[in-house]
Order: sequence, then structure tokens, then C-alpha cells
Amino acid sequence: YEISLGLVGSEMCIRDSRDTISEVAALKIAMMLPFRAIEYDTIDAIDIFKTNKLSNITTDLYLGAQVALDSLRRLGIDVELSIFDTGRKNTKIDSILSVTDFSDTDAIIGPLYSEEVPKVANRAGVPVIFPVYSKKQSSFQSSKIIKTFADREVHQKELVAHILRSYSNENILIIGDSTATSIRNSDLIKSVLLDHDSICLLYTSDA
Repeated sequence: YEISLGLVGSEMCIRDSRDTISEVAALKIAMMLPFRAIEYDTIDAIDIFKTNKLSNITTDLYLGAQVALDSLRRLGIDVELSIFDTGRKNTKIDSILSVTDFSDTDAIIGPLYSEEVPKVANRAGVPVIFPVYSKKQSSFQSSKIIKTFADREVHQKELVAHILRSYSNENILIIGDSTATSIRNSDLIKSVLLDHDSICLLYTSDA
């Protein structure tokens, strides 16, 4: 059988496709996350998580990965996980890539800073899973980069397509905020939906 490993949001997911995927003997996974362990060594954990959103995201990703990998191990898959603390943006990635051979690594999860992702993909030469959303991810060019969140334009297009496929004779409320981008997107969605015969009435509202 075969196990497929992937990230959705901040949680790692496992899809068990026993009839389609051949069993692998072992997986070597690397995680690059900005723990900033040395920097936070003398700071109380409560204070770290209270003031630093990135620390919460980093911890959630790490714990989610551990749960997923434990599930893989229970299915008989040998998983080797290597953790790399990338520190602050563009401070440790170069040194990590210089001293580490990733040629036998199956995939790298991270880094979280979008600016660092192309560099890791180009130099490591293995699949790099970008586990969060960034406005800058649309500039990713490497085929090695796996985005776990769709670009906003793609997401909006698919959302509208889903509404048109799934609903008819419905009253639909579009909720946005007062920013120019939100108003523009709401107007665009509204115009597309109103062109469809199955949509009767649309409401827009600022959150």
C-alpha cells in the first residue's frame, strides 16, 4: 500500500490509499521552522506565545507534523524527521544549506518565510512544502515548491464556481470589509454570480 503525506493549513494530513500506492520502506523528512530557540531561551514560554504570532504558527506546525508522523509510524512506515531552526529571516538558511546534504531527503517542510523558499528549493533540489499562505507565493517558479494554500485569485475563482454548481434560487450574502481590495473583490463576485440564472438575489455587507 502507499501513504500520501500532505499539509492543509497548519495541520499535516495523511491519506491512506492502500490499493493504489506502493509501500515505501522509509521516509526522510526535514522541517525548517523559525523556532528562534537561542533567542527565546531566557524568556518565559507564556510571554513568547502571548506576543509572537509566528511562534504560535511554528509550534502548531511542529506539533501537527508530529501527530501525522506518529500515524505513519503506526502504519509501519519508518520515518526519520530532522528539525532545523531557521531563526530570524535570512539569518541561518544559508549556513543550513551549506553544511547539510538533502540529496536523500524525501521532502522539506518549510521554511515559513516566503523569501527563503525559492533558495531552499533551488539549492536542496528536493520537494519543498510551503505550509502557510503568503501574498508572495504567486512569484514561486520552481517546480520543487509545493504550495499548501491556493493563490487568492484561484481560491476566489473556485469558490464562485462551487456556488454556481451547488446552489440555485438562493439568497447569497457576500461579507467583506471596507478596504478597497475587499470592495473590488465583492463587486467582482457579485457581477459573476448575477450573470448566472440560478442566483436570484445578492446582499453585500461590510464586516
